[in-house]
Amino acid sequence: MSSRYKLTYFYFRAKGENIRQILTLAGVEFEDVRVHWDKWQQIKNEQPFGQLPLKRLAGENEWEAAQIDALSDQFEDFFQEIRPFYKTYNKLIEGNLNDVYDKIVEPARDKHLPIFSKYLAESSSGFLVGSKLSWIDTQLADHMYTFTEFRPDYARRYPQIEAPFFKFFLLSNMVHYKLVYFPAKGLAETPRQLFALAGVDYEDVRIPKEEWPQHKPNAPFGTAPWLEVDGKKLAQSRAINRYLGKKFGYAGKDDFESAQIDAWGDQFSDYIVDIRTYLPVAAGMAEGDKEKLYKEVVEPAREKFFPLVVKRLSENEAGFLVGDKLSWADLFFANHLEYFVTGGFNSSDYLDKYPELLAYQKRIHNIPEIKKWIEKRPQTAL
Repeated sequence: MSSRYKLTYFYFRAKGENIRQILTLAGVEFEDVRVHWDKWQQIKNEQPFGQLPLKRLAGENEWEAAQIDALSDQFEDFFQEIRPFYKTYNKLIEGNLNDVYDKIVEPARDKHLPIFSKYLAESSSGFLVGSKLSWIDTQLADHMYTFTEFRPDYARRYPQIEAPFFKFFLLSNMVHYKLVYFPAKGLAETPRQLFALAGVDYEDVRIPKEEWPQHKPNAPFGTAPWLEVDGKKLAQSRAINRYLGKKFGYAGKDDFESAQIDAWGDQFSDYIVDIRTYLPVAAGMAEGDKEKLYKEVVEPAREKFFPLVVKRLSENEAGFLVGDKLSWADLFFANHLEYFVTGGFNSSDYLDKYPELLAYQKRIHNIPEIKKWIEKRPQTAL
């Protein structure tokens, strides 16, 4: 039975906003209860919020989690010092907001923001800790949003916070994505699964075959899929996979891992090129002897490529192609395996010699976010 979350807070952002953003980023539905101040005493003794184990927003390991906790404690110290401003800002106490800002906020800002600025200056990812967004990033970002609404030059002395971090975080959450393809899994399935993993909304446009001629002139290279990011178009499925993988944290923890993931994606694409004469025949889109092509084209290419994958997976205790976490290359390959064995091609013997790869495919597709997507995605023949 899935958990239901209820967040109870006042009619402002403040500490409640960080939790709202974490729940939204995780794709978790919750009841957002906002209490008027005059009704606070009636519910004061109620439990405000249950435990929420969002590990992917709390660091990749214990050391990162500890760093995030340390920065959160530092931010709490900062918050306590400027608390009179929040109370004045939200009209909970009387006072001159500009006076409170000058006497309390500015000294506290210049005491605490250099610490966060230093972390960001030393980070190559643009996040406070590690290579992915964490809840301390959301906490600092909402603080920045509140104060730059009041004083646009609030962080002018701290360009690491104002420019690469603050603008990136706010703008990245306002991006509109549109993925355009046909009513099929095919080359668009990996991007769709990356969106599912990241919990990011997007427009999933599926163009019927008979309508393709009128859409083709809009395609960047005259082919599908393509991705639109705030109206800007990106063609080629592997480029889309790389872009979204990097954007959502599924492209390796450093440049070398990212290059290795690219290498596996390219190697897999070479395999697809080797079997390209079989694919349209198996899909019923071209005439030909399917069984003959399978024996003469697919099996030799499979025996050349699959042992490389088996060897790689046996060498990596984490069970992924690269590093210790899932990447877009794992999704890319697992989708192909599923399609051949149980999907449109229904080649039940495809993995008979490679039970390790069948187990690998099932494990990837049993990741909760992927499993949920597979269960709800449109049912298509291809």
